[in-house]
Amino acid sequence: MAARKQGALFTVEGPESSARGFEDMAWLFACDNRNRRILRQNFDEAALLWKCVKATRGSILEIGRLYAGSTVFLAAAAGDRKVVSIDIGPKHHPSAERYLFRPGVRERVELIVGDSRRSLPGRKFGMLFIDGDHSEEGVTADTAAHWASLEGVDGAPPLAVFHDAVPNPGLEHCGAENHFEGVRILCERLVELGVAAEGPRAGSVQVLQKLAELPAGFGARVAAAV
Repeated sequence: MAARKQGALFTVEGPESSARGFEDMAWLFACDNRNRRILRQNFDEAALLWKCVKATRGSILEIGRLYAGSTVFLAAAAGDRKVVSIDIGPKHHPSAERYLFRPGVRERVELIVGDSRRSLPGRKFGMLFIDGDHSEEGVTADTAAHWASLEGVDGAPPLAVFHDAVPNPGLEHCGAENHFEGVRILCERLVELGVAAEGPRAGSVQVLQKLAELPAGFGARVAAAV
């Protein structure tokens, strides 16, 4: 990937760095898909997602939640910020369901059942977490629908976090892969267009910082070419 960087957002910590929080110590653990459970993320992926929440401000939009483990995780990391989650066919785990409807949580988490390719007019978000349709056409449509709603808040960087975007070393134990070429291609295209800068990655998670709006007809052109 020919990355165009706009300064260092933050790093995925290693033994050479001074840890600031528990999420900086993921390198001490074995991070593979055997510890995913409800969240459906490896430990190092979750640590990076947590850091992205803490690095941003404003509301958070999640595209794709299925069992709602990631929704619980985002809500916990976000503090008093609003989390909006879209999924066309969620299958909430009972424990996640109970958490999301607790007093103090349900008031700031909006659970939408619907098509994530439809934009949310008038909404603005400081962070996007995209983990829905992993096909090139699907992830492009999701990104095109919500990219304009992503903006920096109070000087914090606007971040788009993609799951399953890059090869994940956390699956070496079973010789499998869980990244999707469509997501990788979309992330590379955003960087090549100059509308995003490549940020840190962990496991299969790729972070991008928004630099500019998408060119006109971006999603339609990609859909026609796929």
